[in-house]
Amino acid sequence: MLGGVLATAGVGLLVLGIVRSDQIGWATATTWATILAGLALLAGFGYVEARTAAEPLLRLGLLRSRSIAGSNAFNLLVGAAMASAFYFMSLYLQVVLGHGPARTGLEFLPFALGVVLGSMLAIRLGYRVGPRALLVTGALLTAIGFGWFARVDAEGTFLADVLVPSLVASVGFGISLATVVRTATAEVAPAESGVVSGLLNSSRQIGAALGLAALGAAAAHRTGGRADPGSLADGYGWGLLLSALVLVAAAAIAHLVLPETSAAGGDVVEDGVLTAKESR
Repeated sequence: MLGGVLATAGVGLLVLGIVRSDQIGWATATTWATILAGLALLAGFGYVEARTAAEPLLRLGLLRSRSIAGSNAFNLLVGAAMASAFYFMSLYLQVVLGHGPARTGLEFLPFALGVVLGSMLAIRLGYRVGPRALLVTGALLTAIGFGWFARVDAEGTFLADVLVPSLVASVGFGISLATVVRTATAEVAPAESGVVSGLLNSSRQIGAALGLAALGAAAAHRTGGRADPGSLADGYGWGLLLSALVLVAAAAIAHLVLPETSAAGGDVVEDGVLTAKESR
């Protein structure tokens, strides 16, 4: 109970501090007091969970697994980039290009289809390619798509500036989404697979909240308070470029932190995590 309250309050204060920085500035005592209070509450969450012997909300020993820790760090950054990119592209289509909500929704359909295709590719390639390589590839493909998106301007069109990059980004996201779940749960004992799955979902949602707050503030700062189509397109493009850079960081984490192979069948459960010799 206490752990859940501390985690929720900590993330909430972090998001609040970042969001309000656009109005009151980064250099103010209020901004940093809010952010530091959020970090202190999250540290308190870790302390409480470490001292809770009976059914903690999160058993911190799980994070000693490179697969679990790396997958959640990767997932947090992907969540930050994806939530921000969806936000910026939706605003670009509606506010800058003047497309209505219904038309904008239809224009997101190719992205959804690309995610399905990427997920299918991840399943097929998973028999021949290690999960680390798939995650790096997926994140970089999505980064390329978002970097392409970042070129948007006030005179753009859906066909020329949105459709193709959305397909590239969505295939990469589909590859990442399908692979990160398998990677995070591959080395987990069956009794704790639900906890790890919940942690993975939470890391994506927390990343989305923090990423949207931070990148949204950066995009708003880029516009300088101007609301003309050119300035808005410049701000959204800047936010999309930052989203691409976040995904490059996610690819780096996947490459540096995740083991080259995941545990296979017949492994031994040790402290709630499966252990096995790597095949290569």
